[in-house]
Amino acid sequence: MAGSYVVTTNPKGETEMTMKVNVHNPKKFNTKGTFGLGWGFEFKEGAMKTETYHALWDYDGIFGKHSWTTSMHTFNRPLKGSMSELVRKKQINEKEKARWTPVVNRMVSNSHILAVARRQFKQESDSKSFKLGSKV
Repeated sequence: MAGSYVVTTNPKGETEMTMKVNVHNPKKFNTKGTFGLGWGFEFKEGAMKTETYHALWDYDGIFGKHSWTTSMHTFNRPLKGSMSELVRKKQINEKEKARWTPVVNRMVSNSHILAVARRQFKQESDSKSFKLGSKV
């Protein structure tokens, strides 16, 4: 797995982060199964919070085929320990305001997936100070 990010600020002072993550699997992905990738950021906005983004290849029962879906979540806790809360939110299908905009989620080859997403920081409640870690 490899990832990179770019932070830009335009003349109006609006800041945007673009995150790009590649996953190279030693074996072929099972396209009839479920797989994906994601990342999380820990930041301080009064108290420690975590924001996550997930791109998932999964079966879509409405259309009767597999396709990419995305989800984003904000947790009122540090990055460590947020996965248990993510599982709980997934189980109750809790929706949140989308802060990340997917650019691309795709299979580059049968053993390589790519996700790119953008995040704007123009909402008044956003913090621009992220603690970037190795957990993706």
